[in-house]
Formats: sequence, structure tokens, C-alpha cells
Amino acid sequence: DPVLHKSQWEQSGIGLLMEMGYGEWAAADAGLQQGYVLMIMGKLLAKVPLIPARPVSGDALQEILVYLNQHYREPLSRAEIASAVGYHESYLSHVFSEKLHITMKDYITSLRIREASHLLRNSDMSVTEISTVVGFGSIRSFNRAFVKIANCTPTEYRIADGRPMET
Repeated sequence: DPVLHKSQWEQSGIGLLMEMGYGEWAAADAGLQQGYVLMIMGKLLAKVPLIPARPVSGDALQEILVYLNQHYREPLSRAEIASAVGYHESYLSHVFSEKLHITMKDYITSLRIREASHLLRNSDMSVTEISTVVGFGSIRSFNRAFVKIANCTPTEYRIADGRPMET
């Protein structure tokens, strides 16, 4: 069920349509054909459960950015992000490449490095603690990403800010 059973066809008058051959269908005038199609559609729609649509904000990119800014500290996959914001994975990539000219992965990394920079300047947390807090899976990936964006290691960044090197 959502299937129209033969007894329902007969009760609704669709049975007449189902008995029609192609020749009879082709010979029927357009108004009669349209009436039969609308009758079938009405019966089918009554059998199919409708799911309420999520409200559309009009700006998919804005929804995606808000989600990423709230969750970048967590381990994120494209599939998880797509599921959370209600868009297809490939659409997410399309939106990022077309509107921001950056990959979603690079955007998430930049959010993490921005917070890491703030923590390096304003906290006494170790570099390892910071890498975990901002969402990196390993200190190695954190160091690589930091050097790529800041052109120095996290420790060098902290020293350049006048903070003593951690022990």
C-alpha cells in the first residue's frame, strides 16, 4: 500500500480506463484523457503519505555556514553535514566551489586554525590540547594544517606572540 487494487479501480471509475486499449485511448479527446489522468493522480496521491517539507530559508549557503560554524570542532564528514542541513552531498560541494571558491574541507580547517590561533595567543593550553579542542584528529594533521595556513608551526606562532615556549 500505496498501491491501487483492482477493487479500488472499479469503485473509482479507473477500471474503465484500465480496460481501454491504446487505440481507444488515442481516439479519446484530450479533455477525457486529461480527466482520466487527473483521476489516477488523485487516487495515487491519496495513497501516498506526504512528509512536511522543512522550511526553506532561501539561502542554502547561509544554512551550511551556520552549521559548520557551530560544529567545526566535531569530527565532520560530508555525509553527516549533508544530512544535518538537509541537502545532498554533491550540492554542498557545488555551493562551496561556486560561491566561496574553496572546498568545504578547507573551510572547516580554516575555522579550526582560526580558533587555534586565538587559543595559542590567549590560553595556557598545550598545543596538543588545542589541536584536540578545535577538532583535529591528530597533532600531526593539526601541525600540517597550521603551517599551511599560518606559515609557521603552532609553537613558533605562540613564541612570536611573546608567549614562552611550553614544556
